[in-house]
Amino acid sequence: MQKLTPGDPTMVGPYRLLGRLGAGGMGRVYLGRSYGGRLTAVKLVHPGLADDPDFRRRFAREVAMAQRVGGRWTAPVHGADTESELPWVATGYVPGPTLRQVVDSWHGPLPASTLWPLLWGLSEALRTIHAAGLIHRDLKPSNVMVTLDGPMVIDFGVAKAVDASVATRTGAVIGSPGFMAPEQARAVELTTAADVFSLGAVLVHAATGTAPFSGGEVPAHVVLYRILHEEPELGSLDGPLRELAARCLARDPADRPTVEEIGGLASAHTEGEPAYGGWLPNALAARVGREVVRLLDWEGPPAPPTHRPAPFPVTAPATPTPTPTPPTLMPAPPSPSRRGRRAALAASAVAVVAALVVTVVVTRMGDEDEPTGRGPSETPTTEEERPATDDAEQPSRDRLPADILESGEIIVATPGPRPPLSYPDDDGAGVDRELAAAIGELLGVELVFQQVPFQQLEPSLLAGQADLAFDLADTEHTRQQGVDLVDYYRAGDVLLVNEDSGNTTGLSGLCGGTVVTWPGDELTELIEESVDNCDEGVEVRPMADELAMFEAVRNGMADGALVSYLTAAHHTGEGGAAEDLVMAGEQWKVIPFGIAVSGDEEQLRDVVQEALQTLMDDGTYAEIMDRYGLADCAVAEPTVNSPE
Repeated sequence: MQKLTPGDPTMVGPYRLLGRLGAGGMGRVYLGRSYGGRLTAVKLVHPGLADDPDFRRRFAREVAMAQRVGGRWTAPVHGADTESELPWVATGYVPGPTLRQVVDSWHGPLPASTLWPLLWGLSEALRTIHAAGLIHRDLKPSNVMVTLDGPMVIDFGVAKAVDASVATRTGAVIGSPGFMAPEQARAVELTTAADVFSLGAVLVHAATGTAPFSGGEVPAHVVLYRILHEEPELGSLDGPLRELAARCLARDPADRPTVEEIGGLASAHTEGEPAYGGWLPNALAARVGREVVRLLDWEGPPAPPTHRPAPFPVTAPATPTPTPTPPTLMPAPPSPSRRGRRAALAASAVAVVAALVVTVVVTRMGDEDEPTGRGPSETPTTEEERPATDDAEQPSRDRLPADILESGEIIVATPGPRPPLSYPDDDGAGVDRELAAAIGELLGVELVFQQVPFQQLEPSLLAGQADLAFDLADTEHTRQQGVDLVDYYRAGDVLLVNEDSGNTTGLSGLCGGTVVTWPGDELTELIEESVDNCDEGVEVRPMADELAMFEAVRNGMADGALVSYLTAAHHTGEGGAAEDLVMAGEQWKVIPFGIAVSGDEEQLRDVVQEALQTLMDDGTYAEIMDRYGLADCAVAEPTVNSPE
């Protein structure tokens, strides 16, 4: 995913935009979040097309048709506005790996036991799309999401009503070289057979790792020439799969099978519908299970706000109030071994409900040829950039638990993106992400982030569903739950005021005034206690949105906003949402935060502590904290279970 640029909108309809997912012939695609918390892919039409009245009419018809497309194999349309200055459509966002990522990076070519269910799901998706009067026009591996329950087709952004479109009328070519049909490359009128050709190309890529016309990384014009004039390369495909792929890739649309025929053949080779990861190789199913559980598709009301609310668009919650006896994610057997817990996680990933949101690998990340465009962390880790340290001080990879050494990864639970600790539009940006990347490099492993609800951080550790949890408050309550914390920063709350307010003392200077902050009776009582020597008292107004808090102070509706220091440091920077506000007084109620480890994992805890100490000694830690404006929160050493 790419960051929003100054020319990008921040809101489209009811969706707050978090970042760019990609761009195409019809416009740009953004990741958006509704007020109810649902993530969507928001397609914003290109201004050149929006100015064409004929296009608007056809786009409105296409959206109306797309809203009728249902079923489990496609991402649904959640909303649209075809009359706005720039028309847009929002579809369901499917978290998880694309087929391209699975084949190119995770697993390699897939076996026949996976290819047949893949064909079945894709043929069913195309059948429902075609039944609505649409042609997808851009079916390719990066538009196929891999879930435990089967494949799902996304991106109707270049789909068009069957009867006509601006693109075909003007002779423009819409699609992706290597996966488009010959008639599509010629920019002539299309039928549903064009999607069948693309399906055949997707099958070849999934089975061999290479598209049938793209071998040798040749330029696009060569690929198009091959599509028009040469036979496809089918590689190691054999038997019925090879025969079906060849028929789908026939140059003449009339010679291709129908999606109904493909579905019939695929179902004959598949034992029931794909479900619970059974259609994927075991190792791949375990990895997908860790990365994709369908909490992102939860459509209920958002969790009641607490002092640390559930993640909301580009906001950073305040210091958390300890949650009494949080519920567990799944029962944990008495004193299980690490290996047993990790095996149980892999075997039952799909049964973990309301736990995992999306997994982000933050180390060893290379540039991927994907629409989301994830890139490597910018943490300085090369020998030239980082001062040398004594080998004796380096943390020992050999002392990591055996199952981590075997898997090559450490699973990290995190409450979700919230600047400046982690960013929703950049997987590698943020204090936690960059520290994780540096720790991973020191230890020679990957740190894999799993986003879970804040209340589930401790249970995820104790149930063996994660090895570490970043950004947990080091309190007596946390330690009573059997969790050790390697503290890596200290932070509290701070008051933001208008620069001309004259308030330099913070809360004590609000006598008779009004403060806005997160909802929570305990927080309100603490604020009132801080000014208990004031006869006039202070009015506390709970608000669940930081941006609204800043606006209330800016407009004189409140005298100050009490937010976490991390929030203030992020938003008062240049270009931030509160850059015209200033901090008044010192941090309030400062407490340590740490990297949490289950109390029975002393070996892992000690290695992580040593790794952090190395990063502090060589200057990497200080550089990261300075870059995000958190120098005042830095600590000199990573102590374990520091006193409050």
